[in-house]
Amino acid sequence: MPLEVILVIIAIVVIAGVFIGRRFMKGNSIDNAYLEKVKTSMRYGSLSDFPNMMTTTEAAYYMRIPEGELLKLIEDKTLPTIKIAGKVRVERSAVDQYLRDTHAV
Repeated sequence: MPLEVILVIIAIVVIAGVFIGRRFMKGNSIDNAYLEKVKTSMRYGSLSDFPNMMTTTEAAYYMRIPEGELLKLIEDKTLPTIKIAGKVRVERSAVDQYLRDTHAV
């Protein structure tokens, strides 16, 4: 088998592996592109700059967890939310309290 054919096959396998890996990992981890999107959309300098009411994306970033994990906490009623104009918002004080309660030493 010619070397060019082998190289093409290897390239296809690598590209397919990267694509499948990204699809598998989506929702289970925070990738850099997602973090950059969040950072750009929020434009906060530090965690102390977060507003009192956060979107689920902002709250997940604030908590340093994937957004899917935050949505599970909301669905399980572990983390209280309110709706403003039909959109789910999370109070920063509720997030801080949850973090204190779950990570107490």
